[in-house]
Amino acid sequence: MIEGLQQSQLFAGVGSDRLPHDLLLLSELRHFQSDYVTNPPTVKVQLNVQLVSPQNRTPLAAMNFSTSAQARSVDITDVVDAFGNASDELTVQLADWLAQQSRVIDRPQR
Repeated sequence: MIEGLQQSQLFAGVGSDRLPHDLLLLSELRHFQSDYVTNPPTVKVQLNVQLVSPQNRTPLAAMNFSTSAQARSVDITDVVDAFGNASDELTVQLADWLAQQSRVIDRPQR
């Protein structure tokens, strides 16, 4: 996800370390699972995010993202590829949402 956000070039910098930052994106991975009820299986990924002020952790915006992708077969490599596809789509959704948050991102922090 970090690599995808870096490639989106929405921000001057994206990282997961303790360097100074203007915003925090908190995330909670809710689902990262394969469902074998269908054949071939379907993978499901759900991520809840919250954009917060780093100074006081004030919530600025929040969103829930959910994606799924069907594997080509039950073969483990195909299921892993489906997880990759679903995760890539989730990253695109997240980047699009962050781009729409300019009113929050551009607001001066107090």
